[in-house]
Amino acid sequence: MSEFIVKFVSFGKTVSVPAGTDLITAAIRCGIILSAACGGEGVCGKCKVIVNKGEVKTESSRFISAADRKKGMVLACQTLVEGDLEVTVPKGSLESRENL
Repeated sequence: MSEFIVKFVSFGKTVSVPAGTDLITAAIRCGIILSAACGGEGVCGKCKVIVNKGEVKTESSRFISAADRKKGMVLACQTLVEGDLEVTVPKGSLESRENL
């Protein structure tokens, strides 16, 4: 099975993952926790990322407008790595945790 490099440019972190790994898993392997209230089912629309470069396989989503799709925006939980990638993570897609 092929391995590909995913670079999260917002964080300066890089990880090698097998082909077919979803972007939310690749992010977790870098210590980047994306918001995914739906558990990665693609129904909350919280884990938006932008694929700047590279090849992915992704599902269309009602949470991603046509204009955003043209800019490379996808749901990380519904997007599979199919080549070396450069990904930007918007601040609004990060999991926020409050200290109680």
